[in-house]
Amino acid sequence: MNETYEFKNEIIKYSLFTALICEMVFIIIRGFNMHFAYGLMLGTAVAVLNLNISYFIINRFIINKISGLINFFGYIIRLSIYGYAFYQSIQIGRIAAIGAVTGFLTIKISIYYINVIKTIKIKNQNN
Repeated sequence: MNETYEFKNEIIKYSLFTALICEMVFIIIRGFNMHFAYGLMLGTAVAVLNLNISYFIINRFIINKISGLINFFGYIIRLSIYGYAFYQSIQIGRIAAIGAVTGFLTIKISIYYINVIKTIKIKNQNN
């Protein structure tokens, strides 16, 4: 396995953990809501799917030297998936849409968290 694949899997692991934390916080604040849980699950699943699509397209671009046009279409496809998932969650209700957006952000939060941990480790090694 290469380092990029392992990093992608680490992001996914932290993303799922972040989604669980978000659900726990929502339960504490407002109680259990099935719509929020559905939206969060949908948003996290779409974010993970889009991360995997992005990883696949970038690998094909690097390994096979495919054109940048494929990258562009991959970007359009990934945005369409986000849009469709958000549309579906809005059809259920506002709380589901909030859950979906929170799920979309789990990947970003986990990337930020992983980079903060690495930065702290580097600073501790330099001291």
